[in-house]
Amino acid sequence: MTRFNQLAGFKEPEEWENIAYKNVATSGQQFQIIGGLILGGAIAAMSAPVAGALVAIWTLYNAKQNTDVKSIAQELIQTHHCVAHALEGNDFTIYTRQVGDNEVLEQLKFALKSGADLTDSAYDFYESNQSSIERETEQFRPLTALANAVNKYLPARQDADFIPVETQFIDTSEQPITDLVSGIAENLGRVIIYGAPSAGKDFFMSHLYRAIKKQHGDKAKIFMLDCKDHELETGYFIGAVDKLWRLSVFESPASEVYRWLSAALDEFEKYDAGMGIKVLCVNEVGTLNEKLDILGKDKSITSELGTTAIKWWTSKFNGYAKSGDSKGYRLIFASQNGHATNIKMDGGNKSSFQPYLIARDCNMAETELILAAQIIANERKISSTEMESLCKKSPVGRCIFHGGLNRWLPMPELENFSGFNRDQRTLIQDSKTTIHDATTKLQTDAVTDMLDFLRKSQALTLRDFIIKDLDQKDGVDDIFNALVGAMRTRDDKELLARFNIPAVTSSDPLFDIKVWRLSLTEVPTIEQVKDYWFLLTGQRLKDNGAQMLLEQLN
Repeated sequence: MTRFNQLAGFKEPEEWENIAYKNVATSGQQFQIIGGLILGGAIAAMSAPVAGALVAIWTLYNAKQNTDVKSIAQELIQTHHCVAHALEGNDFTIYTRQVGDNEVLEQLKFALKSGADLTDSAYDFYESNQSSIERETEQFRPLTALANAVNKYLPARQDADFIPVETQFIDTSEQPITDLVSGIAENLGRVIIYGAPSAGKDFFMSHLYRAIKKQHGDKAKIFMLDCKDHELETGYFIGAVDKLWRLSVFESPASEVYRWLSAALDEFEKYDAGMGIKVLCVNEVGTLNEKLDILGKDKSITSELGTTAIKWWTSKFNGYAKSGDSKGYRLIFASQNGHATNIKMDGGNKSSFQPYLIARDCNMAETELILAAQIIANERKISSTEMESLCKKSPVGRCIFHGGLNRWLPMPELENFSGFNRDQRTLIQDSKTTIHDATTKLQTDAVTDMLDFLRKSQALTLRDFIIKDLDQKDGVDDIFNALVGAMRTRDDKELLARFNIPAVTSSDPLFDIKVWRLSLTEVPTIEQVKDYWFLLTGQRLKDNGAQMLLEQLN
């Protein structure tokens, strides 16, 4: 007997339409706005306040424009019964299985032509199917040409009952598995990734973070404890990790490591995941354990905790593991060592973690030592010769035991988010870190978009543009300052002249503001005085200062 049911999850068309419409109606635009404001603030803190302010305000404006796209998506569902573009994750997978690839592809083509956005799942399906169609066409083009040439010289078949068929060429070679993380993210529980130094554990984890965000969206919050604090690996986390704590654990005093860990876990536990999940990631759990072991005789710590620091920590993560499903706890650990004394897990606790082992062609001896710790079942162990054979099939010289698939695989080549090639010890980009490049690009794009929008505006003054076009009543001064700074930085002569803005600050602002006052036919307002003083000096007066200056000018 079996309870297998391949039709599980299939729904009536009306049910799929309801799900799709709900997805469109709750597309998370409010989180997009909040995220843009937070990111703008972060950029302002890391670099120029000008760019940070414009990133935030441009996010607000774009969020309003997205309403039109949402309306198109809703009309497609209600009028045309087209739903594939609005389905996500498991729903999209089940719907595709129910109606077939061709039907889904036709719906996505229609949605794109209509101007609707696709969900991440829909876009990935569309892109992969388009690519496969192109590859198939390219693969068989020489064969088709050959067949046409041969048929040209063959006598016509006289059998009137003969109906030619399309011959399908069968490829019997095993296709490599390139997506190693989507399945882990979809059914995320407790994961531990083993590997010798330089095997690529953090690299693999960087793809897993992004797969979790893609699969769960705003319902997943990722808390990362980076125990290495390597500047060149910053790109692994940017855009994928919600909370990042960084400390070079090996180089830091044990007491500092404990305080750092305690603060991170305190915030992790206080966060209410609701119906979602919260993921605790630690990239060198063995190193962390070794450091906390040193505090075994520290009386101040033991009196505070009632136990040793290492017992406190192990009870914490074992508790997270046991209560994970009910409280939304999820764990992703990485370690260079699989022995219980290092990772502080006995056989029972270790078996609750799904194991992954990355082996590199140049560190087979160290990999065999990890395997000796009984991290995977004996029947799944392979020899170093077999691992080396798999590494030769990999473009990056690595193989992986995939706990989710319960098999060994050659490691495919994956995108490097850090901008640093550790195998060759070279920078992929000129900049030291990806965060610098990402920040610079975001600043550039937001400022460009904002100035282009200003150029098309019919506003007579910058304040009119801010209040009317951008619909901003608060923080007008900050936006005004940012716009002026952007125009001057870009040396945008067209906009500077249009809004009568000096290209540089004045060497004699008191004289220049008197000349400005004489050119006016009406008494200027306090805001006008403050704005023009800022144009001349780069500094903004408070209301009382502007009032005093206005009295002198009159």
